[in-house]
Order: sequence, then structure tokens, then C-alpha cells
Amino acid sequence: MLGASAGISGLLGYYMVRFPKRQISYLAIFLIAYIGWVHIPAFFAFLIKFGWEFFFVSSSLAKGSNVAHWAHLGGFAFGFLYAKLQEVEKLPPKEAK
Repeated sequence: MLGASAGISGLLGYYMVRFPKRQISYLAIFLIAYIGWVHIPAFFAFLIKFGWEFFFVSSSLAKGSNVAHWAHLGGFAFGFLYAKLQEVEKLPPKEAK
């Protein structure tokens, strides 16, 4: 199976460093009692998603291969470190053409 979820995790890690207070919208479904959009700061979205992945990597509940969860954590790390490198080198984000 091939997917882009690790790349999306990298984008979330990058976005969290560059724009931590910007709102991210999630479609939330809680046991069919609530279905709607939830708006949370990027920093909290990162913590929730990172914690979720870390939980499945470290817990015994994740049966079988943890490759996808490790890929997500690696994507977060890459996006985070790339954004930090841009801060250190004072590189502006590239603008879309």
C-alpha cells in the first residue's frame, strides 16, 4: 500500500511551527451525538495527532506492523525540523507561482 499520509503529517508539523495560533477545522463525529466542525489552533491539532500516533506506536493495542504510525511520526519530525531550519536561516516561505 502506498499513501501520502506521512507527507500530510509533515505539512502539519511545518504548519504548527510557522503558524501555531492559526485555526484548523476538523469534521468531528463523537458517537453520533455530535457531528460538526471543530476549530482548534494548529498547535493543539499537532499535539492531538502526534499523541494519537505516539500512543499507537508505543501501546500493545496496535497489532501487526506499526510502519504507518512510524511514517506519520517521521513526517511530523521532518516538517517540524524543516520549519525550524527556516527560522534559523531566516528563509521566507516560498510563494506559489
